[in-house]
Amino acid sequence: DLLFRLGVREYSEGRTDDALQYMLASHRLVPNRNVEFNIARCFEELGMLDEAWRHYDDYARAEPDPQARAEAEAALLRLGQRVARVEITSDPPGATVYVDRVDLGPRGQTPLTLAMSEGKHPIVLDLPGHARAERTAELVVGQKTLSRITLAPLPPDAPMPAQQPGTWSVEVRAGSQVLVRVSQDDCALFPATLQGAGKPREPHLPQQAPQGSVRATTARTPPLLLDVSWEGATTRQALERVDKRATVLRDASSLRVWVFDRCEPTDPGGLAQALASMPMAGRIDAITVFAEWAATRGAPDLSRASSLCSAGDCRPLVSGLVGQR
Repeated sequence: DLLFRLGVREYSEGRTDDALQYMLASHRLVPNRNVEFNIARCFEELGMLDEAWRHYDDYARAEPDPQARAEAEAALLRLGQRVARVEITSDPPGATVYVDRVDLGPRGQTPLTLAMSEGKHPIVLDLPGHARAERTAELVVGQKTLSRITLAPLPPDAPMPAQQPGTWSVEVRAGSQVLVRVSQDDCALFPATLQGAGKPREPHLPQQAPQGSVRATTARTPPLLLDVSWEGATTRQALERVDKRATVLRDASSLRVWVFDRCEPTDPGGLAQALASMPMAGRIDAITVFAEWAATRGAPDLSRASSLCSAGDCRPLVSGLVGQR
């Protein structure tokens, strides 16, 4: 696709940082093992060894051809002497893993091996029907630390905390840029730079919303993460709690759909210009958000529209948000 070709061009001309941004955007839109390998190579050349190790590992686990897998496995051996790793397992398995802070978003599910900076890292595990568990792992460069955690089951009838009355607001962000802000009676697009670019619309999904805020971050790597802040609950707990109140919010993706369902763009030209004016790294993250939004409206040909937006013409992508139901 166009994004990958742009990434290859930037890489061949020695602009590895720009190449990485294009390849990450391409991989978000259409996951591809070859792109994953090139992402790992870019991270390694940029000295971001933890991220390089993760992408080489993802590639090696997904690649069925032993000959193709061998190069990634060699890279993992090479980097293994230069990164600190932790192998996280749980009993029972399948727990969501958070590292350092829950608000940074989940890193995966157990069993899971991660490369991180040397030193102490809090590790938090969440599994439905079990008490949250937290341990601290001390990592050393060139070594793999083992963290085995047993999760205690909760009583079957443990009550969910009651929802508190009050107003709610939801923000979807790419880095520090607020892309969409929705509340009970307002919708704002790029609120820091645009005025009157959106209006509330009658939603098709239930009206219920979590009190607090919703945040999307990318940390420069796919997938786009979304975390719920609600009375200190984890994402999974908060969504389960909202689920019990008869909404459709079962996961982060459906929560973003819920946000988008309540907003109608009224200034497509201004929105396209604001999106195209973002710095390249932030724009690529934002394209992921708006492409997902356009998909919820039934817009076709999102790959081409996203590629055009990455090159500076965001009008086709924004047009997918307007007039669709």
